[in-house]
Amino acid sequence: MKTRVVTCLVILWGVFLFGQSALSADSASANNESAFRKSLPDAPDGFDWVLYRNCAFLKPHGWTQRSRPDVPEEKTVGSIAISPEDFSETKFFEHGFTVQVIANFKKLNKIEPSKGAAAIIQTAAKLRKPDENIMATAKQNERGALLVYRYRDAPSGETPIIVHKYFIADDVSDTLHIFIYESPVATWDDNWKQFGTPILQKIVVLPLLPESEWVR
Repeated sequence: MKTRVVTCLVILWGVFLFGQSALSADSASANNESAFRKSLPDAPDGFDWVLYRNCAFLKPHGWTQRSRPDVPEEKTVGSIAISPEDFSETKFFEHGFTVQVIANFKKLNKIEPSKGAAAIIQTAAKLRKPDENIMATAKQNERGALLVYRYRDAPSGETPIIVHKYFIADDVSDTLHIFIYESPVATWDDNWKQFGTPILQKIVVLPLLPESEWVR
């Protein structure tokens, strides 16, 4: 699985903010995949729900889906990606959506998820040209923080893209979710309206779902 985006996690790996759109379902009854699915609203036309770890997101019909399997040294780090393009470990996509879930974040990084997410954004922004940084926002809540970082990525010889990262940092469960939408600059407006907005508006995270019952 390969995308143009690499997220450097502090120490470990050295969107327009929809403040109310990241639905949080704390129901203790949602303790398995079946209950999780039953708790979800109907998917909009043209989309299906995908369950991954302790979250759910919308996948457009016809998009390819690939996940990176757990390995012993990264058993708390998982990622899954979808794209209308054919992609693999050796072939990038330019348009698609990626989910990264990092459990036991503070245990591994010696820093809370909310502070780690902020550090990731600050470090990435400093490495970019000023005109490549489009927006960065942060909103604290009772569990941690919601953060957004959007930037333009245009390496020499490659198609310029816009990358939108939405972070749900849960200090209570010590988990960081990173939702990444990317699209070529030339088609960003249309793609964002048709795919990016619906996907990011319907993200569901169940912070109380035990890690042992996460959907792999």
